[in-house]
Amino acid sequence: MGLCETLASLASGFDISNYNRTRYPIYQAHADQSTSTKDIIHWAQLLRFKRVQKFDYGSESANMARYNQTSPPLYNISNMMVPTVLVAGGNDWLGDTRDVMWLIKTIYHSIVKVMFIDKYNHDDYILGMDAPERVFGPVLEIMEGVLKGSNSSKFLMNSIRQKGLNKVDLGDFWVF
Repeated sequence: MGLCETLASLASGFDISNYNRTRYPIYQAHADQSTSTKDIIHWAQLLRFKRVQKFDYGSESANMARYNQTSPPLYNISNMMVPTVLVAGGNDWLGDTRDVMWLIKTIYHSIVKVMFIDKYNHDDYILGMDAPERVFGPVLEIMEGVLKGSNSSKFLMNSIRQKGLNKVDLGDFWVF
């Protein structure tokens, strides 16, 4: 593994065995185009403040000018009412188990399915050689079922609501 591959993998999970290594130079050539410096600063703020909020402009006056309040407003993602398929990986250092559990507890009412793929890191959901079979295909099937009003999707949603997340055994609805 070269220096660039090593540094990149430190952020998302160290295992790159699921990458098509011949395409790695292409991934790297486009990696910096996917986000802005402001996005990276915002993600760092989310980690630092441990809350989901809008961008903090660094001073009460700057926040007041943008938000009409001295601190950034919080996003209330618990109000999210979009059917959601949550895909998590056991080797994802950016979306680790604590983050996934917090997200499940926060938006449990919208979750149609949680898919856990043990060896996946943060990049595998998109770049993994087996992502079409393990992620894209299953997610599209679930979305089709939700759009058609599938009984299995309704059953899962109702069982999560009825049990309450604190009592749900994650083994009941995680896919490996």
